Amino acid sequence: MARKILRGSFSLLFCLSILFLQLFAVCDFCYPNHISCRTGDEIPASLLFSYQKEEAVETFSGGASFRTERGKVALFGLFPIKEVAVSYYDKTSLIPGGELFGIRMETKGLFVSAIGKVETETGARCPGADAGLEAGDLLLRADGVELKSTADLLKLFTKSAGKSLEIEYEREGSVKKTFLSPAKSTDQSYKAGLWVREGASGIGTITFIDPVDSSFAGLGHGICDTESGVLFPLGSGEVAPAIPEGVVKGKSGIPGEICGSLGKDHVGALLKNRKTGVYGTLSKNFAHDSAALPIALKNEVQTGKASILCTLDATGKQEYEIEIQEIIDKESKTKNMILHVTDPALLEKTGGIVQGMSGSPILQNGKIVGAVTHVLVQDPTRGYGIFIENMLSQ
Repeated sequence: MARKILRGSFSLLFCLSILFLQLFAVCDFCYPNHISCRTGDEIPASLLFSYQKEEAVETFSGGASFRTERGKVALFGLFPIKEVAVSYYDKTSLIPGGELFGIRMETKGLFVSAIGKVETETGARCPGADAGLEAGDLLLRADGVELKSTADLLKLFTKSAGKSLEIEYEREGSVKKTFLSPAKSTDQSYKAGLWVREGASGIGTITFIDPVDSSFAGLGHGICDTESGVLFPLGSGEVAPAIPEGVVKGKSGIPGEICGSLGKDHVGALLKNRKTGVYGTLSKNFAHDSAALPIALKNEVQTGKASILCTLDATGKQEYEIEIQEIIDKESKTKNMILHVTDPALLEKTGGIVQGMSGSPILQNGKIVGAVTHVLVQDPTRGYGIFIENMLSQ
């Protein structure tokens, strides 16, 4: 009898343990990893969950001041479930963008876009790969000589006559060294099979301007190398005026684009290239005419009617109607919303979302809620949007 009771107790304890573990897993899944609220608001709590602050992380200031902290969420106030990040927003007024801007970027070295083979008299070789280099690496120096242009690298290859060069390069933030022996190609020049880039340029749309210090953000996504897909490493960059020159309408399977050129003037500096956009400061001669608006936190964004601001031609910035069809991922850094263009005028001009509109601010209920980021290639009337809060966090 005692054995039966003991076995029953163990079985009950085992079942309770499984249920408790399942409860932990469900709670961990259901409770967000990041919480956004306005200064003075209470952190969401209940009989199940309690929150305890552990440390302040950072404080940001400007037109959208906020501070972030880390804390722990506990089940029944006793059993820690997970760590969460909490952002408290204070001053939340920003000037909505919509103006086109030009981008000129340079790397602090030579960016390896791709690696291929060199045709020699004895067959194909790949000196770059043999040296352990990969697409996405940043070449800094060769035999101690700083690399500022492709011409610099080619001169050193020619001077080496095929002898080994010490290459200093950066990969994922770490500086490394290797040795590379250029191969003599069939055209009698020395090559390494490296496709390198010195910089990038283009046009996009400004998302917001901080009324306090004239800092700005644009694009809603980072500038990536077209070959490797790696985020382009910014050494230095400037903002130039963008002159619209027409629109190529988007079609199913063929993205459209805003055509334009970059003016010679310097109207700002680029400081960061992040997954959530590009960031920098604007000079006083960059013209904008909008009043500041409050921002919406991600939990305030709703499906339904909204609008975007963008510039398509010389008439300047215009507002067009869209619909936020779905909030798809509150935890993602970039693709948070599905957008649908409903404005007949915009559909007539562009066919929907086109390249160059990236960064166009999304407005809803008198607030800045996010920015346009990508078009759905098979349906240009639809695309993705990012929360403004995610852009601010960078």
